[in-house]
Amino acid sequence: MNSVIRKKIVILLFLFNILFLLSACNTEPVQTNKELTVYIGYNDKPLEYAVDIYRTRYPEVNVTVINTGVMVPEAQADYEQQLAVELMAGKGADVFTLQSYWDIDKMIEVGAFADLEAFYQEEQVLNKASFNRVVMDACVYDGKRFAIPMEYSFPILLSSESTLEETKFNLENCKDFEGFLAETQKYYEDGNDDRLLFRMDITARDCLFLSGYDFVNAREKKSDITSEEFHQFYNWYKEIVEKGSYNYEFGDAFGAAAVRDKKCIFDNTLDYSSFDDVINQIRFLDTTDQVVLTPLYNKDGGITATVSRAVGVRANSSNKQNAWNFIRILFSEEVQLNPGAQRGNINISSDILKKYGSKWGNKIFGNDLNGFTKDVPPLDEKYINFYLENAKKINLCIFKPKWAGVIYRTMEPYILDEANFTEALEETQRQLDLYLTE
Repeated sequence: MNSVIRKKIVILLFLFNILFLLSACNTEPVQTNKELTVYIGYNDKPLEYAVDIYRTRYPEVNVTVINTGVMVPEAQADYEQQLAVELMAGKGADVFTLQSYWDIDKMIEVGAFADLEAFYQEEQVLNKASFNRVVMDACVYDGKRFAIPMEYSFPILLSSESTLEETKFNLENCKDFEGFLAETQKYYEDGNDDRLLFRMDITARDCLFLSGYDFVNAREKKSDITSEEFHQFYNWYKEIVEKGSYNYEFGDAFGAAAVRDKKCIFDNTLDYSSFDDVINQIRFLDTTDQVVLTPLYNKDGGITATVSRAVGVRANSSNKQNAWNFIRILFSEEVQLNPGAQRGNINISSDILKKYGSKWGNKIFGNDLNGFTKDVPPLDEKYINFYLENAKKINLCIFKPKWAGVIYRTMEPYILDEANFTEALEETQRQLDLYLTE
């Protein structure tokens, strides 16, 4: 099926089912807790482990697993879009992971997710003290806890002491986003070095929401893109794009090699690169230089995190206690420290992060990669401590906003010199208004 047609069908089904959901999900269903249905995406090891343990621990519960068994990304995405539509209609699995490309704001608005606050407050088994509070509260809206975050990401950039010395890029001036923009401009104006700022320009693009500016509030259906900050951001982003990108390859020490080879000042260790990959990049670069990690601070001098994975329960499920028992197992060390259970980003539990970082940081490589020898030393514990310390600076956590995609698309003509700023801004405002009111 043509992708455009498929998207239109999904949107129509989405809107059609809103009316149903508004009436169906306002009434709490009778709780029977006789069964449990779990949706598991392709090769989703944490949920697979949790199902096996749950079946052993609760043999009286009939557990049904919905698993497409496909590894074709488009087919998987198609099914997960269908799942979103089912949830909007009060159907589908009892337990599922929220997908990053779902319009979480709109699904919250119409009540697709069960409120887990009472379960969470009464929880005595999980070590909640190890959970990052700001990230946990990203899944609370209007007093209701619509999901439980499993993993999150925040913008840490990888560089080296020699790189910063040679480029004269002063991180002491980058204690907030405005400072980072000013230091970038200073570097460009100096003109004595031709390294890219970022290996991939998508790092700059996503600062649209990582910078912490409240350009759009989808839940209150408001936007403000006429501010000087928006103009300043897009001028900065445009200049970075005009400088070019080194490559968009991941793994195999590409980022460490780019910094080492003087291609860029910072590698992009956002959630495009998994936490595992970041650890590898650090270990490789540390063999030739002194690694420098730095947060990309937001406008308030804090750090903006994004929820990478979260688990939710269908709003009108009649098996909420069973679902919560499953979530408890899913978040246990028994599951989270198993091979493949860490899906690539920062675990919500600092205890598990420390144990996992130590475990993965000793990985043995089978061959040399991009000029680095395979015999690299284990990860220095100070780098895990760096993550733990900077996680305390998180003052904002969100799901990747769908409105950002609207702005990316409609401002692109300005970035590509196909329209001036005013023209692109007018179209962007028109599209944002449509998105916020649809």
